[in-house]
Order: sequence, then C-alpha cells, then structure tokens
Amino acid sequence: MNWQLVETICNYLGALSFVFGSVFLLIAGIGMVRLPGLYERMHAAAKPQWLGVFLVAVGTVLVTRSASWTAVAILMVTLQTVSAPIGSHLLARAAYRGGQVDLSDLCDDELARDEAAAQQQRRSRPQTARKSS
Repeated sequence: MNWQLVETICNYLGALSFVFGSVFLLIAGIGMVRLPGLYERMHAAAKPQWLGVFLVAVGTVLVTRSASWTAVAILMVTLQTVSAPIGSHLLARAAYRGGQVDLSDLCDDELARDEAAAQQQRRSRPQTARKSS
C-alpha cells in the first residue's frame, strides 16, 4: 500500500474538515450576534457550534495522526456533546422563569403545564403536622 498517498489524502481531508468546521463556527458566532430571540440564539450556540467543534476535532485527528491528539479530540467532542445541550436547557429554563421569553413564540408550553400539575399535586397532598420537641 502506498502510505504516502494515504497521508496526502488524510492531510487534504483534514484541511477540508478544518475549513468546514471553521465555517460552521463562524455561522454560530454570527447567529449569536444577529438572531433576534433567545431560542434562536440558543440554537446557534448549540447546533452549528457543536458541528464546527466536531469537524475541527476530526481535522486534528486526520492531520496529526497521533494517539494523544486523538484522545484530546475525543475528550473535546465528548465534553461539548454533554455540556452544550445542558447549558442551552438551563439557559432556556432560567429565561422562562425570569419572564424574559415571549410566550407567544411557544407552540406548546409544557413547562407551565408541568408546573401547574405539580402545584395541584402539592395542594391535594395532606399536610403532616410537625412534632415540636
């Protein structure tokens, strides 16, 4: 097998991955600045940003072909995969509870329904008397 050809192909694919990853990261940055609403900005912060980070990590692995850089890339993508949805969810919940969200933008307000059901359940639960010592 011609290893020089394989290395050249890996280098070109890695460079292409860097370019596309950078484009997605640029799109995410522009979306964070230009999009009008909170939910649109959260989408720009999570979706294209994750794809950009993933493509840059793939490019790093293809260009370096090193076990240590592969481990770093896997760790980077794993942490991004875990933290981006959690951060977006917490931001949305905090904005909703703080009254910073236009409720007319929501198709179905599941959080309000869940909170009303929890409040109804708390009201129907009998109150237990606490013993004083």
